[in-house]
Amino acid sequence: MLLLALLALAGCHPDPPGTVPEPPDDEDDTVGVAAPAAANVTFVGPPPTNLVMISVDTMRRDHVGRYDDGASLTPFLDARMDEGFAADDMTGCSNWTVAGTACALAGASNLDRAEARGMVPILMDGPLAPIPQPSDPNGPTPLLPSFLRVHGFTSLLVTANGYFSNAHGNAQGYDTLLYPGPVPIGRLWDEAEAHLLAQPPAEPWLIHLHAFEPHAPYLPDSSFLEGLDDLLPVPFDLTTMRGQEAAITAVYANPPTLTPDEIASVKEHVRLYYAGEIRRLDAGVEAVWAELDAAGYLDDALVVFWTDHGEALFDPVVNEHGKLLYRNENDVVAWYWAKNIVPGAATGPSEQIDIAPTILAALGFPLAAEMTGIPLGDAPEDRIRHALTDAYKGPVQTVQQGRYKLQFRWGLPDEDAPTTLGFYDVVADPGELVNLYDPAVAPSAELLALWPAMQADIEKATPWIAEDPRSWEVTWPEGLSRPGTP
Repeated sequence: MLLLALLALAGCHPDPPGTVPEPPDDEDDTVGVAAPAAANVTFVGPPPTNLVMISVDTMRRDHVGRYDDGASLTPFLDARMDEGFAADDMTGCSNWTVAGTACALAGASNLDRAEARGMVPILMDGPLAPIPQPSDPNGPTPLLPSFLRVHGFTSLLVTANGYFSNAHGNAQGYDTLLYPGPVPIGRLWDEAEAHLLAQPPAEPWLIHLHAFEPHAPYLPDSSFLEGLDDLLPVPFDLTTMRGQEAAITAVYANPPTLTPDEIASVKEHVRLYYAGEIRRLDAGVEAVWAELDAAGYLDDALVVFWTDHGEALFDPVVNEHGKLLYRNENDVVAWYWAKNIVPGAATGPSEQIDIAPTILAALGFPLAAEMTGIPLGDAPEDRIRHALTDAYKGPVQTVQQGRYKLQFRWGLPDEDAPTTLGFYDVVADPGELVNLYDPAVAPSAELLALWPAMQADIEKATPWIAEDPRSWEVTWPEGLSRPGTP
């Protein structure tokens, strides 16, 4: 069955292999030349009727084959991306699930909804200040399922993460929501299929699966692990959640409880286990995809794959997510696929808030007035991109334009961020390891050009941050303007 599904995706040609003959002189001499890649999501013929979404928790973009410099962890996803339309330079609006899923589905950023506290939930021991819901005096935050309902869609969400649910306001609008727990994506499809068989949906419909893997703890089957035998052994059982937690705690212990070599080996082990989770996800999506196709759900559907945030793997300084806004936590993946899609890519600057507007535009619907995202392919090259989180490390904000990025951290510096401001050239320094801001040196012209956008974002975020019981205050960087100063 899987082989048949893959053959259907690849397409079969009845002609035997051979050289394509040259066209006669009176025909267009461009016949046989590959068409240029699409600059927007377009189709051969009418757009699909239905929508399938597969969203993934905690997936680093640099672990997807299209962007991973040859690691080839995701062969199935890579093949579908090549057939579809990808966003090749997309940043997230935050770095954890509640905020990331909310802005992806709203098509608007945290900062764009200041009047209603927007989408800036606070993550400490648990999320506070959830996304505004129907009971909120300011009204609910409208999300994609509600926009699609206007056009006759029924919707089903099966989620493996409790932080993506009605409890936090980031899943409102779905007609049916199922939460089987943090199970593999294959189990999500089992739940969805059982529901769809019991209650067959009328067209048009939205089926949405939200996968938990590769979220920590990283516990892939041994068949997905490679390279462990080449590493120095560590004094932890990394095949268990407790063992991984103990190992990560030991990495940051002060005073140290491990030797430098042991610390390095723990980090490499954790990275290999995470890579195994990525392989497991790729295999799981492949299996689910085959079942969707065999059941006919892909025949007249736009498939949208997107991620809610990334993951730090001790780079530059922290691990997991909900910490800082380096690209390992903040870069996201998004691509679109249909049996009649025109392959292509948006190579310019895009944001997570573009996912929902692109869906509406691709399906032929007008954009919702509440959306501030831009359909893929339409954004200007000089677009300024924004992100905001208020999580384990407190409020952190970024603005990025072209190759330059500012990361501003509220509060006082600590061991993870020796200054409150980071300024990075993400082209020359993709790992964001070299902070070009030095409070003892006059700011560069590039920093000064980007700072007004950051200052404006800080001022817009201030009313929300005031609700954080940890009582953050802005520590303004030296040598730069602040409210009330030129």
